[in-house]
Amino acid sequence: TMFKDCPYDAVLLASSELLEYALKAYEENGCDYTTNPIATFDTSKDIHIGLSSGKLAFTVSSAQYLQGAFSVMAATMFATNGKALAPSSESTFGMQTVGPVITTKQYPLTDSEHECQNDAFPVCPYNKALDGVGESLCDCTDRKKIKIAGVLHAVTTDEFWDVIYESTQHAADDFGVELILDRLEPNDDPDILHEKMAAQIESLCKQSVDGIFVTIPHEIVLEEIELCLKLNVPVVSINAGPEYSKNLELYHHIGMVEKNAGKQAGRRMASSDQKMTKALCLMHAKDNVVLTDRCGGFEAGVAEINPGIEYLGSIDVPADNEERY
Repeated sequence: TMFKDCPYDAVLLASSELLEYALKAYEENGCDYTTNPIATFDTSKDIHIGLSSGKLAFTVSSAQYLQGAFSVMAATMFATNGKALAPSSESTFGMQTVGPVITTKQYPLTDSEHECQNDAFPVCPYNKALDGVGESLCDCTDRKKIKIAGVLHAVTTDEFWDVIYESTQHAADDFGVELILDRLEPNDDPDILHEKMAAQIESLCKQSVDGIFVTIPHEIVLEEIELCLKLNVPVVSINAGPEYSKNLELYHHIGMVEKNAGKQAGRRMASSDQKMTKALCLMHAKDNVVLTDRCGGFEAGVAEINPGIEYLGSIDVPADNEERY
């Protein structure tokens, strides 16, 4: 009786458990799916059919596959090294969001996309449906054929990057994918380093790698990243350049919000028992966006706690310049 005379302008089902009954009631009462749209949450075969037929306006997916896969990844990571992801903007604890992802009737999943999602994206040699008996209608993914590349502003003499390089290889071995990741030699001119990065990014994406992760320490590399996107190569940024990453609409940025980190450092230092009168920020790499963001945040944090502290600015000091130190 809820839908008698179609009294609602729109209906949202809080889950797909009621989908069958709601659609049946819409049909029996002659409700119009265009003037009285109905939408739901989750993904399933029935929802796929509802979107394709125009009966559903949209569905909000909670990305079940990512919830399952990332749970095991996160738990394994913590069991291995005690490391966990930082709290997100959605919460004060370590919540990581995988949605919402909205699928509309204008842009529904293709039949093959639906089949793969419905069978949890089987990985070769396993190619069974979810019941474990029949063959999946989704072709399994052979991860041995996947090539993932990385281009970082890491140089061979910078120990900071040693752990990152080692952990990327661990992850590649765990997933069974091929990793292409070289390390650049140091150069006194940071622009030359960034130009070498740009050339590597362009070359790898033109080789049709299946995905690439990059640092974005300077705008010099932006054009080549845009080229990768035009070539439909998925790009993830790490460490440097979250604002560039946001503007480019990359899939992910993995790292800190550097301005916030610098601000916390400034607040902590200005709140210490030491009677500060002056503060400065040292940068080991000129024009590196990570360092400029940190120093900018540091200045703001110091001023927030004690405006009387004189900020002397940031000073470029090459890491190997003992005389300047």
